[in-house]
Amino acid sequence: MASSRVSLDERREQLIAATISVMQEQGVQSITLRNVAQRANASLATVHYCFENKDALIHAAVVRWLENMVSYTTNIPTGAGFRAAVHSFAELYWADLERTPNDVLAQIELVLWAARNEDSGGLRSLVYTGYEDELSEIFAAALENESPGRDFDSRGFVRRLLTVFDGCSLQFLLQPELPIHRENYFFLIATLIDSVLGERAKV
Repeated sequence: MASSRVSLDERREQLIAATISVMQEQGVQSITLRNVAQRANASLATVHYCFENKDALIHAAVVRWLENMVSYTTNIPTGAGFRAAVHSFAELYWADLERTPNDVLAQIELVLWAARNEDSGGLRSLVYTGYEDELSEIFAAALENESPGRDFDSRGFVRRLLTVFDGCSLQFLLQPELPIHRENYFFLIATLIDSVLGERAKV
């Protein structure tokens, strides 16, 4: 008879998935080791065995969230030039916001939780630098394909892009029925792109 024993790695993955699920549904402030254990159908002792404390568990969940960005980046057409690459990512992000707003809300709550908790396992820097690490090389490669040798602060560009994401996401989450959020979002994205390419966005 085959053993039904769950390996340590499998159990860790289940606990990380349960943590993300709790964050999406209830917010990061609602995470406890006990409710994560219940969600993962595991004992509290198992959670303590797999993770040193709640911060370590949340840290692992955030790392997994950032790793999921790869599904976005694999679809970014760097060979089609800078504008197409940035616009493609912006489209994917907005579609995700409209489809699963609670996921984006949970990410925003995570940022606020990290800001309020100094001992959050380095999450303050991890969230945004994770985006920088993943996206800056992609956008730099896209611009190089379009304009070889052009000077470009790709990490600074990603930070400005994230500023647009954050602001427009908050407005959308409060009043999702208003079309102005999408209009403003893509206008600001176009303005950022034009600032790099030396063009001017249409008002």
